[in-house]
Amino acid sequence: MKGPAGVKHLADVLHPGIPDMALPIEDAVAEGEKVLVRLRLVGTHRRDLMGLPATGKPIDIGGTCSTSAMACWSSTGRCSTTSDC
Repeated sequence: MKGPAGVKHLADVLHPGIPDMALPIEDAVAEGEKVLVRLRLVGTHRRDLMGLPATGKPIDIGGTCSTSAMACWSSTGRCSTTSDC
């Protein structure tokens, strides 16, 4: 996924099936203009998710996101630069 549009698309796909979805950041490392973020997707599979019926079970998936340009986030939560994330 790339940039804010990619993150929005992922949220649009997952949120209906995981309405309590959260993406807690576990760790972030920066060197120069490169950033690596380790995060998790957590929530409960409460509704249909990409064709899979709801299970009511918790979901906890780890992942990483990297970018070649540091993104500046405003107080509205919008990214002011496009990242490779």
